[in-house]
Amino acid sequence: PHPESADHSVIEVRTAASTEIKNEDAKASMTVASIDLNEGDFAIIRGRVACVKRDHGREYRIHKPNDLNDHIERLLLARGMKSADITWGEEDPLQVQSGKGRRKIQKFLIPARTFLATIKITDLSLFEAAYLEGIGRKKSFGLGMFSIVTSV
Repeated sequence: PHPESADHSVIEVRTAASTEIKNEDAKASMTVASIDLNEGDFAIIRGRVACVKRDHGREYRIHKPNDLNDHIERLLLARGMKSADITWGEEDPLQVQSGKGRRKIQKFLIPARTFLATIKITDLSLFEAAYLEGIGRKKSFGLGMFSIVTSV
């Protein structure tokens, strides 16, 4: 079946461990892809980050393109990557719902944007941690995760 059909699910597993599959039935229905990257290598990554920053205990929304570029460059540098090129997608806010049971349910938006970046890996261990854990704020809501589109 096609990966996007109702009969097929795509699950991305992020691991630095061996991906050996012992169950023959599972192996027949799975595709395992891997990519080898080292310090100094270039890669293209795609992700979605929260467009917020903290300053003196307050959270601020990031609007301007130059501020967005500075924001993502700082996030990437802290996680072992240097950006060579960044392309931003449209604003893509994440709607979150809080509260349950007798508490009043509140909905709020987290400002977010998708990005496509060409990066150079400057520290492999920091890069691996970023790939597994994400970058930036609001990771508990799924923001900050990125996928490797291709190595360059």
